[in-house]
Formats: sequence, C-alpha cells, structure tokens
Amino acid sequence: MGRPGKSGVRGLFRRVRYFHPTTGERISDAKALRATRVRPVEAEAWEIDLRWRVIGADGWMVPRRYSEQLPDGIKAAAARAHTLTILNAIKEGTFAPDAPAPVRLHAALDEYLRWAETNRPKTHSDRVSIARRLKAGLADGPLDDLTPRAIERYKHSRLKQAKQRRVARELAPGELPPTVAPATVNREIAMLKHLASIAATGALPGVTLDAARADAVRRVKLLREPPGRVRSLSPDEEARILATLPSGLRTIVEVADLTGMRRAEVARLRREQVDLRNREILLTQTKTNRVRCVPISDVLAPILQTAADAAEERAAARSDGDEAREASGRESLFVSRRGLPYTLDAITRGFHRAVVKAAVPDVTFHDVRHSHATKLRRRGVGLDVIAKLLGHSQIATSARYAHVEADLLRAAVADLPGMKQPTAEAATAQAAGPTGRPKRRGRNAGAQRR
Repeated sequence: MGRPGKSGVRGLFRRVRYFHPTTGERISDAKALRATRVRPVEAEAWEIDLRWRVIGADGWMVPRRYSEQLPDGIKAAAARAHTLTILNAIKEGTFAPDAPAPVRLHAALDEYLRWAETNRPKTHSDRVSIARRLKAGLADGPLDDLTPRAIERYKHSRLKQAKQRRVARELAPGELPPTVAPATVNREIAMLKHLASIAATGALPGVTLDAARADAVRRVKLLREPPGRVRSLSPDEEARILATLPSGLRTIVEVADLTGMRRAEVARLRREQVDLRNREILLTQTKTNRVRCVPISDVLAPILQTAADAAEERAAARSDGDEAREASGRESLFVSRRGLPYTLDAITRGFHRAVVKAAVPDVTFHDVRHSHATKLRRRGVGLDVIAKLLGHSQIATSARYAHVEADLLRAAVADLPGMKQPTAEAATAQAAGPTGRPKRRGRNAGAQRR
C-alpha cells in the first residue's frame, strides 16, 4: 500500500501552497515573490499519493499509482476521510481511478455563470457577485452534497454577517454594523435553486444533478422579507439636495424626479430617444425588458433641451483619439465636463456626496423615483396609471404607495349621505300593519293567525 504520510493516513501528505496577496493567484516560486518585497499568503493544502500492486491477468504483480490534489481550504478531517474511502475501495478491489471525478459546487457555479452570460446577459454582473458570496459561504464539495440542510445552515450564517456597504459610513458610538438583509439572502438562495434546475436539465456542460435532489433544493423556502422601502423627499429636502449638486448631476436628478425613471434608464438615455416634438421619451432597455413610453411635461421639456445642447457642445469639444468613446459621448444625452457619459457609480457617488453635504438623512438616488410616485398618488392618480408610468410589471409593486391615500379616503367619504330616518306617518303605518288596524300582541296573537 501507499507509504505513510505525516497526516497519520497512508498516502496523504500535507503541502503548503503560496498565493499572491493582491491578485489571489497561486504562485510556484515564493522566493522570487519575496525578492520583490511582497510576502505571499500561505495556505494549507493536502495531496494524495497512493502506490500499490495488483495481480495481473498473467499472474504477475502490476504496480498502480493514484495522485490527487485536494481543493484549497479543505479541512484535515475531510482529507483523511476522503483518503480512507479510497484506501477501502482499493482493498475491496472496487476503486476505479479513471472514473470521472464528481462535479464540485464551485465548478458548477462557474459553468452556470457562463450559461448566464449568454442567456441572461442583463443580470450577469449581479450573478457574478452572488456567485462570489456563495463560494465564500459554501464549501467546495461535490454538487450532490448540496442538500436543503446545507442551504439552511448557509441562510443562518449569512443573516448574522455584517453588511458590506458600498458607501463607507462611520458608525455612531454604540451602533452595531447592519447585518445582511433577508432580501439579499433570498437572491442568493434563488440562484442556487436556478442552478439546480438548469443542472437537472443537462444544459450545463459537464454538470449533472439528479432530478430528485434538484427538486429537494427547489423546495427550500425563502425568508420572509419586510415590506419594500418607501422614502419620499419633502420640498425642503429636494431644494437642499439640488443646491449642493453640480450642474450635470442636478439635471439628471431633475429628470428622474419629473419622470420617475430608474438610475440606469436615465444614465443610458440617448438623444434619439427623446422626442420633444411629440413630448415623449421612448425607453427600450428597461428592467422588465419592456418598451415604455414616458410623457414629457412642460416643465421637463426645456430641461431636456438644455441637456441636449450641453451634451452636443461638450462632445464636439472633446477629441482624444478614442473614436468609440467619442461616439458614445455624441449619442448620450447626459455627459460630464469631459464629454463622457455618466456611469452608474459616478451618479451614485455624486448624489451621496450631495446628500451628506445637504444633511438629509437616509436618502438614496432611488428615493427620487419613490418621490415621483408619491406625488402622483397624492394628486389622485390611480395605481394602474402609476404602474404603467413607472414600468412596474405588477400592480402590487405600485400598491406600496397606498400609504398616502389617507387624504383621498377622507375626501371620498366626506359627503357620503347617511341612512334616512323614517317620518312619523311612515312609523304609524308600519305599526298599524297591512289592514290598517293595530297589531295584536300577547298570548292570543297566535290564535288570531289560526
């Protein structure tokens, strides 16, 4: 059998692997990296090297050898258990080293991302972020080990983790960092369910999953999410934020407030989509993948015209030899001072700086969209019209703005008439009965009916 190793199990050896501290890539020459004054990151790894002999067909002993490098991060106990399983299979004569190795979870996630890049291109970047979190929270075991129990443990651990905020904020004394929201965990579990469904159909190359196991994963329940956030801005807060915004971002915020468009819809708006003659904006790239027509009001029309003129001047003045970027600047409606289109991160950072400077608490760029819908509802616009204007695929999403209906409900019942009181003649006629004589009451009333 295999030679003894330092791990206490025959054929199992402990190795030390080195990784670059910044890129995370595995390196083979740690001394060369130290020569550049960069200290590599050491990680424990396990390697299996088994040698044995079997009796061949001619009666002679034939040497056999099996080597395997276990995945990074695997625990010592798991490495020993895996090696003992192989040793027992060798003793029983059932070990087949040429059999394909079971597909592991991390490799399945990589294949799923390649599938999503082709079939779900709009959400591919979000799925990449979710896959990164799933790899950090779930062990890289065989895909068949993805059981409902493992997913429940993942849900429990994720809810206790601190939330990584995109915008750094100092915590107040005694304030605890916010934890991961149930909605975030649900998006991750939903992606695992989708992975199981796609793997069960055989659409992922080299990734297969039993139908019964895939069905068990799909039956995992999601967490109960709180109601959607609704934060509308008061007129004073709007004025304070607009006063601290630079001219380019101020125009973007004003357009979002007057149209209710999403951040990505405003940032990607092209000049050809704005029809000032017919007073409408045609959106072709939306979140729900539906074409939406946004009307242009009398207040919005001059703002869009000014933005188009400024974008044309800045794009014409810009010339750095990059034809692709210059063409993008000429097509975009909102461009920076350098003649380049605004990115989503630039809009988010600029808006956050203005909010902090204006001292308006708990406000994001998406709250401008909520403010637009709240204004519409307070003016008596129906939820079905709000859903069509904002591009909601379900009217239940627009129902979150029903909290502003108090004034509408009071106005609806203000002039509602009550029940009329009977007159004296009607009361006397009812007491007399149909014959005009007073009704007899008492013990003999029944005898009279007989």
